Amino acid sequence: MKWLELIKFLTPIILSAINPHLGQAANSIVQGIAEAEQIKGASSQDKLNHAVNITNSAVAAINSGTGKTLIDPVIVNAAAGHAISTI
Repeated sequence: MKWLELIKFLTPIILSAINPHLGQAANSIVQGIAEAEQIKGASSQDKLNHAVNITNSAVAAINSGTGKTLIDPVIVNAAAGHAISTI
């Protein structure tokens, strides 16, 4: 899957440009997409939900680890859903 390699390369760059703290979540986001693609028999919506849930978990961990909201989870949830659907 060459598209996944492209995503692995571009995701940290793009997210860091938006918010430096989002770059920390990049690996989790890519992992969520890769895992979702491997779920046999899952609908597109189920795959999207899986990837977004992993993204939300990564953001929650970053915010929790710093003790403050560095990344707005509501914005990330909406953006992740849209971006992952587009991919």
